Amino acid sequence: MSTNKTLSVKNINKSFGDNHVLKDISLDINDGEFVTILGPSGCGKTTLLRVIAGLEKSDGGAVYFGDRNITKDSISKRGFGIVFQSYALFPNLNVFQNVAYGMKKASKEEKQKRVRKMLDLVGLNGIEKKMPAELSGGMQQRVALARALAVKPKLLLLDEPLSALDAKVRVKLREEICRIQKELGLTTIMVTHDQEEALTMADRIVVINKGEIMQYDTPQNLYNKPKNLFVADFVGHMNFLENWMISDSGISHSKDEVITSTLAFRPEAAEVLFDSVETVDAIKGQVEYMEFRGSFYRTQVKIFDSSVNHTVELDFQPKYAIKSGLEPGKIFDFRIPTKKVHVFNENGTAIADEV
Repeated sequence: MSTNKTLSVKNINKSFGDNHVLKDISLDINDGEFVTILGPSGCGKTTLLRVIAGLEKSDGGAVYFGDRNITKDSISKRGFGIVFQSYALFPNLNVFQNVAYGMKKASKEEKQKRVRKMLDLVGLNGIEKKMPAELSGGMQQRVALARALAVKPKLLLLDEPLSALDAKVRVKLREEICRIQKELGLTTIMVTHDQEEALTMADRIVVINKGEIMQYDTPQNLYNKPKNLFVADFVGHMNFLENWMISDSGISHSKDEVITSTLAFRPEAAEVLFDSVETVDAIKGQVEYMEFRGSFYRTQVKIFDSSVNHTVELDFQPKYAIKSGLEPGKIFDFRIPTKKVHVFNENGTAIADEV
């Protein structure tokens, strides 16, 4: 993937009445990169995509494609391909006509060749004459993708394209979108509220909350090195411990002093300790609930300490859960390696990637 900038968003602001939806948003996207914009409902992610597409005017700031300022360019002049959540196929046109719709200046022969190539790319050979109503949701979204690609877009924009599909179709189609994007080397921006989609598809992820970028990073860094409490809580599952201390001997609850920082760790960071193992960083807990999830047990554990009333969720592989006899009511010891503990200051900012 090239490090040349394809798109630059600089200090974009947008309000709807008194609602400040985008607050001084700036980011760069490299040539051939797949970037997802991730955030909760109402955070401003779709508005940002619409500003990039030219469907929405910003109140301030600029959008650059390469070195060219396209802030005031029309949608057609920008030359971007867009795929919406609702497919937006023309119900009165067949598949061929839908895919060829944007190819106004192409000859009949060029249209035939390009449409067949795009349908082949999305795995829909031989359905050119079918009407949208005859297609499944997954097939309709593939047609919408083929239509966006048929015009040879400079940039591909995807607005929650998989959210209306059932789980199995969604997984299959996201794999196909990634394959097509890599095959074409096409710079792509996708809006989603689905963490799994973002983590599995993107080269980098923009996490937005209340109109502000919380972190713009690789999926690995977002998960393993969240820069603030919002990202830690929103991306993946995280346990948070208030008034706990961290030291060379592990983590422990502070009984005498108030600790303003917050400790956090992923469920999979926990290590169950067997009866024969003695360690200074052992934490005693009692199993309240266990949920089998195939490759692991998600285990709800109450920390067994008279000074603490705190419940955490821990993940254990079945072989360790069985070996240690974990079941509801079981009291056992576990540890959290300090290198897997995140520390956030009183403002919610990470004060170290790892301790």
